[in-house]
Amino acid sequence: MNNNFYRKKEQDELEWERCTPYEKTVNPHDVIVDRDWNSSTPGFWQHKNKTKEEHMENVTSGRADNWPAPEVSKYGDKYYIENDGNHRLAISQETNRPIKVNVTGEYVDKSQKQSQSMEEEHEQEMGM
Repeated sequence: MNNNFYRKKEQDELEWERCTPYEKTVNPHDVIVDRDWNSSTPGFWQHKNKTKEEHMENVTSGRADNWPAPEVSKYGDKYYIENDGNHRLAISQETNRPIKVNVTGEYVDKSQKQSQSMEEEHEQEMGM
C-alpha cells in the first residue's frame, strides 16, 4: 500500500482532475489497492459468492480480459484503483500478471499545482 498517497488524500493535499479516459496495460504492483477492500480484508475472496480459486481462474484463463478494465487514477508513476476490479488486481499482483486499466483521472499534489500556477503567472508578467 502507498501510505504517502493515503496520508495526502486524507489531509486534502491532493486534487483529482478528470482526463480523457484511455486504456493501458500496467504492472499490477504499480496500482495502489483500496485500503478498506483488498485481499487482506476478511470476506474479500467470498465476494459475489465466488472462491479465490474461481477469481484466479477468471484472471489466469484470460476470461477477465474481456471485462471492462478497472478504472484508475494516476498518482505520480502509480495508479489508484477507483472502483470495481479489486479481485482481478489482487490475482494479477499475486501472479505478477500485467493488468489492463482504464485511466480516468489524475491526483495532483495541491502545493505542486499552486507553485506551477505561480510560475506561469510570473512568466506571463515577465512577457515570456
